[in-house]
Amino acid sequence: MESPREITMPSPLHFHKNQQDVEVMSPTPMTASFLLGEKNGFPPSPLGDESKTFVGSNGSVDTEGKPIPVRKYTRKWFHDSWDQAIDKGLLPRLIYVGIGISIICVWIGITIHFASEQVSWSEIQRQAFTQIGHNTLGGVGLEGALKKFDPSTRQLTVEWSGLHQDYQTDVLHKLVKENVTRAHWPLEIYRDISTKVYVDNATAADPNVARSHWYRIDNSSAPHVAVIGVHLWDSFSTDISLQQAGDSADIWTQPLVAYPWDQWEGSTVFVANEIRPPQTDDSKERNIKAQNITGGHVLPLVGARLVDTALNWRFNLTFENPCPQASSEVQSYFTQVGEQAQYWMPQYADSLDIVTVPCHLSIKITASRPPLVKFAVMMSLVVNWTSTFFIFVLTCEALIMRRGFIVSGTDILGVTFTALFALPSVRLLLPGAPEFGCLIDLVGIIPNVIIISLCICAIAVTKLNRHKKTEKVL
Repeated sequence: MESPREITMPSPLHFHKNQQDVEVMSPTPMTASFLLGEKNGFPPSPLGDESKTFVGSNGSVDTEGKPIPVRKYTRKWFHDSWDQAIDKGLLPRLIYVGIGISIICVWIGITIHFASEQVSWSEIQRQAFTQIGHNTLGGVGLEGALKKFDPSTRQLTVEWSGLHQDYQTDVLHKLVKENVTRAHWPLEIYRDISTKVYVDNATAADPNVARSHWYRIDNSSAPHVAVIGVHLWDSFSTDISLQQAGDSADIWTQPLVAYPWDQWEGSTVFVANEIRPPQTDDSKERNIKAQNITGGHVLPLVGARLVDTALNWRFNLTFENPCPQASSEVQSYFTQVGEQAQYWMPQYADSLDIVTVPCHLSIKITASRPPLVKFAVMMSLVVNWTSTFFIFVLTCEALIMRRGFIVSGTDILGVTFTALFALPSVRLLLPGAPEFGCLIDLVGIIPNVIIISLCICAIAVTKLNRHKKTEKVL
């Protein structure tokens, strides 16, 4: 027979479960007071505020009623100090105003530095000719003023006028002097032709006499392009075609494509022929007329220079003048294989093709972008990629890391759409920027627009999905 004690005794599992239910449903006075204190806070201590306990930043406890100060130069100390400064409002304003003024001053300083460097470079171009070649004395030269450069047609327009210096160290002055009687030097200017040697006293009575030789233009039918040295305002303009400088396979120097690191170059050749007065009657003039020679008074041009600057461009001129200074120096070019030719002998003097050194002024002009343009382009690339990077990070945080508050409103769409249309506009503000398709477009514009467009699409799809889930819940 079963014991009455065994029948009425509950199982341990059910017993404890029932006990828990009873305690939760019918709390004891002590439990109720504990829950009340947890919800509404514990009642104040009868000892007053002096018995409160404070915990320091390093985990130490102070039971005497005073908080332990935070250790200086810690993260919490900086955070608390900054919160106190924000409450006052003076220090933060001074900081961000100072940062803004510093950025403006740095930008103005950089701009002034580049502008001063450009002026200094232009002054160097205005110095006296640096003689290259055999002509090391003074003489007649050319001065070019930049008029126009069209990168689309690759044409550089330069206006040339005459200069003169008696010696290499003299100050250059105009070919025609003002208020000076007969202070002029008439010259015919030929372009893109060269010279050849001729005998300028071929009518001498004795054929074995020492002959004199000089240069004449090698194309007697070529017209001259200008006459300078008659009036003070005499000048002439030329269009010089520019192409890529250096190796054509170098992508970093290709015109327009490699903006702003593109390099251009072009060249031209000038020959000056002195205009003698009609009444001139010397042996040289009689020989020229007897041989029917055109342009027989070639005058060596000692050099050239540029005196103007162009916006967003830097042009540099170099020249070479292989002309001898006097007709007696032509003899040094009469050579023959195996021996030194006797230039005064008729059998050598009449074979003038052996003189291979011309008498013309060869000019080469190179064009590049000034440092200010390169600096502006680099800054725009940095700004574009920085903006693109932050938009990409925000999109990844919202979609991959599931930061829903980022896409909860329309702020993220406004930011991305603004950046999508702002980046191409920044490109249009670059100084001297060519048409779209250059290297910086492939590096700093097109990929940025693609990345931002993909971010916009991803954010839009996410917002649509969130809207569908909200409708299902409702």
